[in-house]
Amino acid sequence: MYNFIDLVNNIFKRGDIMEMEMEMDFKSFYMNLRKQWKDLNSKLKNKLEEVGLSSQHVSYLIALATNKDIKIKELNNLVGNDPALTTRVLSTLFLKEFVAKTEENTRKCKLYLTKKGEDLVNSLENIFKSISSKISKEDFLQLTNIKLN
Repeated sequence: MYNFIDLVNNIFKRGDIMEMEMEMDFKSFYMNLRKQWKDLNSKLKNKLEEVGLSSQHVSYLIALATNKDIKIKELNNLVGNDPALTTRVLSTLFLKEFVAKTEENTRKCKLYLTKKGEDLVNSLENIFKSISSKISKEDFLQLTNIKLN
């Protein structure tokens, strides 16, 4: 995982961005991006704390929102975490009734978001949209296309 400074440094190392005419200097760009990042993280953290979850759970919720009825192994591969972490995260999501499974047999069951889980994902998505709406579409697309080493 990259920290914020690595992200900004990699943005400015990319040739195509360096060739672009930028209206802001590095300091302004960094400070603006950092502010948006902190704002997003703060709002997401607050929402997650309301329901007793952490940022660790978000990738699983998003993966389940975009991949209906998938097996635990498929979810684990999709998220890219080790099986033990996936088991711990899913235990919390089951306990808090954000995720359910089609049957008790772990090998055969498929996972899906409950209505409560869907509502939470929608709420997180709305938080993201409120922050991302402050960034132009072109800037957002440029940021999402950054490939870090």
